Amino acid sequence: MTNKELITELATRVQLSEAHVKTLLKYTAEVFQQNLTNEQIIGIQGFGTFEPRRKEECVQFNPFTKKRMLVPPKVLVYFRAANALKEKIKSNDKS
Repeated sequence: MTNKELITELATRVQLSEAHVKTLLKYTAEVFQQNLTNEQIIGIQGFGTFEPRRKEECVQFNPFTKKRMLVPPKVLVYFRAANALKEKIKSNDKS
């Protein structure tokens, strides 16, 4: 689903203008970015949890150049789906 498709779908479901929904999504993304930057967990009931995790620096070996390099520390965002979402996906599985 593209951003435009998401905006159109949400505007139809909540009966708001696409411009209003676009603004709401923009502010939602800003709140997510701010909280994840501050390393705070974001949980959405029935959907899942976004959790920032700090990865420490480490030394890695490049087999092609035969050199070791220091990988700096970084923060990665992990998503853990809620049980309700997992069950919904599992029930829709056509396998």
